[in-house]
Amino acid sequence: MKDNGLKLVDKLAERNDIPDNISKIFHCEKPWDLPGRLKLFSKKGKINWYNDTAADNMNAVFYSMQHLDNRIIWVLCNDEEDINLNGMNDLLMEKVRAIVVMGRAARKMEKTFGNRITVVEVNSIVQAYQAARKIAHENDAVLFSPGSKLLSEGQSIKILEEQWRKLIING
Repeated sequence: MKDNGLKLVDKLAERNDIPDNISKIFHCEKPWDLPGRLKLFSKKGKINWYNDTAADNMNAVFYSMQHLDNRIIWVLCNDEEDINLNGMNDLLMEKVRAIVVMGRAARKMEKTFGNRITVVEVNSIVQAYQAARKIAHENDAVLFSPGSKLLSEGQSIKILEEQWRKLIING
């Protein structure tokens, strides 16, 4: 199955239907070795704090979640009101204990999972960190995996990533 997928990626890359950097990700044996990809920031208080800001779409978030063994507190920064969660519901129900959401996707998450998974809506990365810290238990993984590239207020995920890193280090 994996070989067929790589053949398709190669074919699309030859036709310039996908960017080179995407092709490189598919061919990387350990995608988490890429910058911003499933990096363990800290093991503070027996909680694993991950940066996964390279996960700028739901497929990448799904992939990251599949590679974590711990229960997950997912920090999502996404302004898509109609965020596509196709194929993710079972994984989310199995692995995610709480979703901390910054952006308009909060409404969708609350509507979809509110009675089964704790959903916390926040307005800033500081509030996201505080909520995740409060919710997380020993051996949990807090996964900052935004699922988008930019929030509508023009906030860059890279800026949020740097703020997140500082909060974890100093918090």
